[in-house]
Amino acid sequence: MNAIRGGPGSVLDEKFADDSEHVSDTARELNEKGDNKVERNKIIRQRLMMIDMAYHQYVRKLQQEQTTGNLFSDIADLALGVAGTLTGSSQEMTRYAGASALLAGSSAAVNRRVLFEQTTTALVSAMDAFRSQVRLRIVESAKQETEQYPPQEVYYDLAAYEFAGTLLGGISYVQSTAEKQKKINEADIDSSVREIYALNVSQRALKRCLTASLAGSNANRTLVGLNTAGAKLAPPITADASATADQVAQTLQSRIRDAKPDELVPIKQAFVDAQLISDCKEE
Repeated sequence: MNAIRGGPGSVLDEKFADDSEHVSDTARELNEKGDNKVERNKIIRQRLMMIDMAYHQYVRKLQQEQTTGNLFSDIADLALGVAGTLTGSSQEMTRYAGASALLAGSSAAVNRRVLFEQTTTALVSAMDAFRSQVRLRIVESAKQETEQYPPQEVYYDLAAYEFAGTLLGGISYVQSTAEKQKKINEADIDSSVREIYALNVSQRALKRCLTASLAGSNANRTLVGLNTAGAKLAPPITADASATADQVAQTLQSRIRDAKPDELVPIKQAFVDAQLISDCKEE
């Protein structure tokens, strides 16, 4: 169960050894050599490699944790817990109750294991995405001179890269991504609501009139008229030669639906010029 503790052990304070020498921990290396761009980038490459190796080992352990004998261990524990009701001189009802408890408990163990596997897979994907994000920042920053990317920033980014490969890092990435998407969605909704309420009564009536002009019941709605109206819009709508009247009308309806207040009058004029406008009343 060591893998589930949250992440691989830190390697930032371990010694890095190559064929020629043993080097000191990350902070000391950067303090001693980080002012030289070539040496700084060598340290970055080495530490990225070490962090990657630790991460991949951690993920393998995490996957082994979810695929080896843990499920059977859960069921075995349940079996021992109900064994007393299945043996001895107990009555048949007690035996049936014990068997039922074993089956129900086994199902719960399976469900917990499936949930654990799905959660683990999702978190590993989140960790991978987070790591890629931080790694890209490091690789791009390493192109800069030491004045723009000093040793302190390098150490901070390496620590962030290591953190991105932990379960806590994966969870924080999921939360951050969800929060960003929530803000985007709220902004889109807010923008749509503002646009809707920005229309006055006359403008809303005009939208209804333009929409009604696209209905099949409008005798003036012809393919030629629809294409003519579309060509007069800015930007123009150019339908494919094989497009039907219904398809062109659908495209025009999308333009009407998304139109801002100041865009409605030009659309109406295009419809009038194309003799497409319906005999509807604008309030």
